[in-house]
Amino acid sequence: KKDFSKKKVKKNKADVIIFGGSTTFGNNCEQQQSSSWPEEIYKIDNRFNFKNFAHNGFDSDQSSILFWKYTVNFTPKIVMWAHKFNTLNVIGRNNYKNKKKLNYEFSNNKKNNFFSKIHSINKTLIDSSLFYSLLDKVILRINFKSTRPQLITPNKEDIKYALKNFEINTREAIIHSKNIGVKNFYLVSLFHREEFKPKK
Repeated sequence: KKDFSKKKVKKNKADVIIFGGSTTFGNNCEQQQSSSWPEEIYKIDNRFNFKNFAHNGFDSDQSSILFWKYTVNFTPKIVMWAHKFNTLNVIGRNNYKNKKKLNYEFSNNKKNNFFSKIHSINKTLIDSSLFYSLLDKVILRINFKSTRPQLITPNKEDIKYALKNFEINTREAIIHSKNIGVKNFYLVSLFHREEFKPKK
């Protein structure tokens, strides 16, 4: 029921800017069987003039960079911040945004960096060598049943600092929004399918 202005906006400028991950980016089902919640709001009221900055896998570190960049020369009326599901993504990173402020090293980042380098070398060899590419496909088919992805479980400290990182990014975005004259800043908490299951 919010009253959105009907005035013409500059090209690529919007009254509402939205940040989040895949649930906000939307359109992740094939055959055009899905949408995104901002697009569904627009269908209800086409005065909902929005720009969706969400991307698959984005957390508040990446969104804050886009947020600062977009608001250098333009002030939207509303900011919607929807990072419920990707807050813990920073746990696997060696260089997350607020590492110096928090002075914390995530427990598995060395292991993640090692596997990331191995994966990068493997990808380079697959792309540049036909023989290696064929060998990789043969090995993959032989080991298909025995290879399972290894899940890394974060400890309580990792979770605590990932949430602190989210809090710092969100506070910065809220303060900056107030300073430049954004009317409303909303933290959007989207539903997960597990939340729709009947409870005992």
